[in-house]
Amino acid sequence: MGDDAERGVYDRGDRLDVCGARLRGRDFSGRRLTNGFLAVASRFEDCKFDGILVDSLAFGAGSALSEYVGCSFDGASLAASSGDVARFVRCSFENVRIRDWYCWEVEFVDCVFSGVLRNVVFDGQVPEMNRGRAGRDVNEFIGNDFSRADLRGVTFRGGIDLGRQRLPEGGDYTHLSDDESSWGCWQWLADWR
Repeated sequence: MGDDAERGVYDRGDRLDVCGARLRGRDFSGRRLTNGFLAVASRFEDCKFDGILVDSLAFGAGSALSEYVGCSFDGASLAASSGDVARFVRCSFENVRIRDWYCWEVEFVDCVFSGVLRNVVFDGQVPEMNRGRAGRDVNEFIGNDFSRADLRGVTFRGGIDLGRQRLPEGGDYTHLSDDESSWGCWQWLADWR
């Protein structure tokens, strides 16, 4: 077993698994992870994931939190999934293409997004059946900037305070408050036209 494997980084060329690792300043930029990226109980600090292409993604698999602090995902193309127990703090998602990411147990604090987000759900409440696994009832979601993002089929729900986020403006977007909808969400409507 090499040094990286001993530290919990298992690099198989087209797949990267990080398990129980604490990584600082690592550069994974430009990788084509066509067989996936998986992080379990790991911490990434000031790491770069710029320009990566990932076909199957689990930012926080398992029941222990994976955390990303000050990381950059600029120019990334990410096909995500659900089931993540993850936290992103001061991360940059500039010029990204993100699709099919269901953030039921994912927290975002002071992150910046631009590019296209398609079919993404940001949830402020952890589903009741997953609360033991996540170790919390509520996902922290504060100070994020989506003002330059193209949101297509993106939903903010579960009590996310939209007044504490920067959102795109214009006629293609509408806010449905809890009073107007049982979803209590903010939804991009162009897909419905």
